[in-house]
Amino acid sequence: MNRGSSTAVGTVAFDLVTRVAIDGNHPYPSLERRGLQYKINSMNYQIIGLLAAILTTSAFLPQVIRVVKTHSTKDISLAMFIIFCIGILLWLIYGIMIKDVPVIIANAATFILAGVILFYKLKFK
Repeated sequence: MNRGSSTAVGTVAFDLVTRVAIDGNHPYPSLERRGLQYKINSMNYQIIGLLAAILTTSAFLPQVIRVVKTHSTKDISLAMFIIFCIGILLWLIYGIMIKDVPVIIANAATFILAGVILFYKLKFK
C-alpha cells in the first residue's frame, strides 16, 4: 500500500469534517442530498408498510361480518385458524420487540379480527 495515498485520504476526510464543523455548510452537497433521500426512502417504506397493513387487515372484515351475522363457521378450518392466530400473535410480539409501528398495528388488528372468527368457530361448533 502506498503511504502517500492513505495520508491523502485521511487528509481529505479530516478536511471534510473540519469544514462541516467550522462553517456548517456541507462541502459536498450530493452527500447531503443522499441523507435526505434516505429519509424520504425510509418514509416511503413506512407508508408502504402501513398500506399493506391496512389492506391485509381489512381483508378480514367481510369474513368477520359474515360470521357475526350468520353464526356460521362450518367452512372455516379450526386447525388453520388456531395456527394462524398463534402466528399473528408471534408477529405482534416481534413487532413490539423491534418497535415497528406498521407491524404492530397490522398484527394487533388482524389478531383481534381473527380472534373474533376463532371465538365464533369455537362457540358455534
